[in-house]
Amino acid sequence: MSNYKADKFSDEEFETWRYKMDDRADAVAKELIDSHHHYHIYRALSKINTLEDPIDIRIFHNPPKPGEEPKIYSKEDIAEHERLATILNDYFNDLSLMPTPEEQEVIIKGSLIFNDSPSECIIALAVRSLLKQYAAYKATNVLVATQLLTGYPHRRILETMQFVIDVMDINGFKPTGRAVRSIQKLRLVHALIRARILAKQKDPGRNDLSISMIWEEEWGLPINQQDMIFAVHTFSVEVLDGLIAAKEDVSDETIESYYLAWHYIGRALGVLDPINPTTYSQGKALQERIYSKQFVKDNPNGPALAKPLMKFMEEVLPFHPSDRDILAIVKIYNDEKDYEPVFKEILGLDLNKSSIVFGWLMRTIDSFWHTLIKLLHRIFPLKKEEFDKMLAMKSHSMIQRIVQMKITWTSTAFQVADGFGQEAARDNEEKKRDLKSKR
Repeated sequence: MSNYKADKFSDEEFETWRYKMDDRADAVAKELIDSHHHYHIYRALSKINTLEDPIDIRIFHNPPKPGEEPKIYSKEDIAEHERLATILNDYFNDLSLMPTPEEQEVIIKGSLIFNDSPSECIIALAVRSLLKQYAAYKATNVLVATQLLTGYPHRRILETMQFVIDVMDINGFKPTGRAVRSIQKLRLVHALIRARILAKQKDPGRNDLSISMIWEEEWGLPINQQDMIFAVHTFSVEVLDGLIAAKEDVSDETIESYYLAWHYIGRALGVLDPINPTTYSQGKALQERIYSKQFVKDNPNGPALAKPLMKFMEEVLPFHPSDRDILAIVKIYNDEKDYEPVFKEILGLDLNKSSIVFGWLMRTIDSFWHTLIKLLHRIFPLKKEEFDKMLAMKSHSMIQRIVQMKITWTSTAFQVADGFGQEAARDNEEKKRDLKSKR
């Protein structure tokens, strides 16, 4: 039985959810941030990627490189590492919010659309979900405050896409899968960012140069419950609506299955039941309500965040598109009602300047492939599965390109640098340079 109640909230009650966070994760984050070994925690967490990975003091102690002497740790360091390992072990072993085996089956069913059309879903995520997320003023102040999207745009965008790939993997919730740990790490990232922003707000002189501004009370609390469900809906509602806008064949059953999958993922990320819808129609109505409050013209965050994403799309797509080509893709995956008020007035993207020829070509090629597959289904019904795989392989080419970009950055595992600020981001940058130099 659903405990969803937000559709009955008055505006005043709905606003109070901007002042609710995630108590369990926040308590863990405070313990980590307050430790003078917090930078070691970032590197330790990079070793926790599947349910089979050990979580003990070993995650803090790296084996020496060839030719190096083993590092000698003081008794105080060892004691603190053991304390932190215990905190992390307790956090990661708490699976109470994770999907049950029955709910995991729902997620697998819902993920079929992503696994059948991964590039379409990823494009929808990029040119619709993330762009509309960047148009929301209050929610995006976190991204501006931490400087990580503007300072390290590719890594931040790739992390988002890696998270989606992890949780949509049909084997993601198995012991060797990455879904559970990626969800837990993202939840912890959010809590770590909240802890750092609020600490800076309480003590503006705090030595955390990664936080670029003092948080304003009128924005609510950072990454609050309202912002959390808003973000989950960019992965669910907006991806579905992007596919529909692009004229993809999406059945009502597929829509509900995919949405429910993200309901369970949202709960595991710490979204509370009263604000976590269970049906697509409820979710869409809630998202529109949030947009009505957060889409404002005087939003300096929008253009600053949209520009790095557009540049990323130019680099990740295999055919080296121009600015006008990218605008054409944005136009295909979005609704005409948003062209002027959202994309032009808030994000500074004039979709009327998009390439008409490129847009037509994209739609024609996509229509050709789907028509061809449907025709082959009719002629050779016994080989339907083979033809569907052929379509999926065509779609997987862009995913492989993204994965390769991720490998040249650090690894294919979901990372947590966002939670530890620019020091951790720079560490990732150094790893990237080291990897490139070895190739």
